[in-house]
Amino acid sequence: MSLEILLFIAIGGFVVGLILNLAKKAQTPSALGESEDPHWTPERKQKHKASQERKKAFQERKQKHIEQQTLLPGEVALNYLWARREAVAKERASNNERVKEEQKRLEDRLEYFGGWERHKDLPLDKALEFGVPQQKCFVYKLKVGGLDYIGFTTQEPRKRLEQHLKSAKQNSKHLVHVQLRRFGFIHDFEIISEHENEVLGLVAEISNIKKYTPELNTSIGGEGNTFKVFEKESLLGEVIFFVTKNDNDIT
Repeated sequence: MSLEILLFIAIGGFVVGLILNLAKKAQTPSALGESEDPHWTPERKQKHKASQERKKAFQERKQKHIEQQTLLPGEVALNYLWARREAVAKERASNNERVKEEQKRLEDRLEYFGGWERHKDLPLDKALEFGVPQQKCFVYKLKVGGLDYIGFTTQEPRKRLEQHLKSAKQNSKHLVHVQLRRFGFIHDFEIISEHENEVLGLVAEISNIKKYTPELNTSIGGEGNTFKVFEKESLLGEVIFFVTKNDNDIT
């Protein structure tokens, strides 16, 4: 056998051995199959699977974030604005309903349903609306020594004047009676107004006391036989005239 043939055989064997060695090194568990790799245990398989799932979930979240960032200036922002607008509209509607309910309750209370049968005190307009008995009455002015006294009566005015004079002679300490005694019962008597019921007469008395500021009155007026007119804060927070029934004998 010649030298060239031996050399060819040697080189060929080296090349074949090199190829087989490289092929052996290139083999992996996935190429050989999981069952052929002695190190590919069930525990490693589970860890590998969990790792792949985490990578997949991360990639999905990353992609979703990228999509949202891409849509933020447009569709996502618009959707947010619409959602916010709807939420504000619902909140306003709810507040409006609450306001309407409170207003309705206040209106019901302001109506004072039941009138005198259910309420001891009534606003002046409601008292007149629910009814006050017809009774002629008068507001008068008695002037003694340059000082004034404003009074209210359901009697004939002259009869009421006679009662003042009688009380003065019986040593009453009321200012107007003291003044009558002081000036020897010299006086001026004037009927200011006439009214169809007691409440209207009492309101007129209060108004005239405020107008004339009489020196001989000791109160603002408003006290009658059956009713009393006085100031009180209403449900709206305003000071107005109220009317109540009483058992006084003041005439």
